Amino acid sequence: MKIVNMKIFSLLSGFILLIAGILVSGCNKDSVMDPPAAGKSNTTVSLLATAPVNTNTLTITSAKFLIREVELERAERHDEEEEIELGPFVAGIDLQSQTAVVALGNINTGTFHEIKFEIHKPGVNESVPDPDFYQGRGDDQRFSVIVTGLYNGTPFIYRSRVSANVEIELDELVNVSASSNVNITINIAPSMWFVHNNMDINPMDPDNRPIIDNNIRRSFREAFEDDEHHHEHHHGG
Repeated sequence: MKIVNMKIFSLLSGFILLIAGILVSGCNKDSVMDPPAAGKSNTTVSLLATAPVNTNTLTITSAKFLIREVELERAERHDEEEEIELGPFVAGIDLQSQTAVVALGNINTGTFHEIKFEIHKPGVNESVPDPDFYQGRGDDQRFSVIVTGLYNGTPFIYRSRVSANVEIELDELVNVSASSNVNITINIAPSMWFVHNNMDINPMDPDNRPIIDNNIRRSFREAFEDDEHHHEHHHGG
């Protein structure tokens, strides 16, 4: 009986450690940031899918990007940027029209008019935080965007190798003051990724790859200050 009890204790201990590990690994970008240094502000960037994608032909179940160099460009000097997060890091989007935090950091105060970031295919010798984006050294084994879903009931995984510098003008100037908390939401339209001439196209057809990659580049639509996470513009006045 002692041997059995020891085995049960060992299994329970392993289970507890596993759960603890999951909880610790879950403390990512949704965690509370440390207080900002003097003259700096807590700043977050979120992605918002404009609508779930679920048609008779196509369903998107998940999507994630490899991103780096998220920056805000100053309005008073367009050659100066404030770095929010360098990366590369993985940014997933919530396809149920809820915002998903993709970057956070402390930036200097000022007025900003544009947000910039890079959708990034990793280099040959680059380490990445998610092995899904790096399956080998070959050019066709390294990816920047990974989308899963169903096409006519058949599961698919679309792996894009697109690299793109995305620059989005903020709908209004964002004023960042010391010790404030600023959130900028970027609207993205997954509904346009696998569409051509208003019809769903097959993600598994290699001939559709140029169309899909171009759609992904163009799907980052607008950016606006969204401190209350209402997911909509709030105009002053």
